[in-house]
Amino acid sequence: MCQTHQSNVLSVSHAKANFERTTIITGRRSIAGSLVGGIQETQEMLDFAAAHNIAPQIEVINVRTCAEK
Repeated sequence: MCQTHQSNVLSVSHAKANFERTTIITGRRSIAGSLVGGIQETQEMLDFAAAHNIAPQIEVINVRTCAEK
């Protein structure tokens, strides 16, 4: 693990990760990760979507609606 007040950054992995939550919390450690790919992967996804006529579904909601949920 890391020392106090430091972070571990995780990349995408298919392996199961096991962490002792108490050690992380009491040691003031943090774990961060992201499923966002790099520029090449993002461009490949956009090219695939364009080639297959796939478009995003967008829903615009009012801020008051967010507050109600």
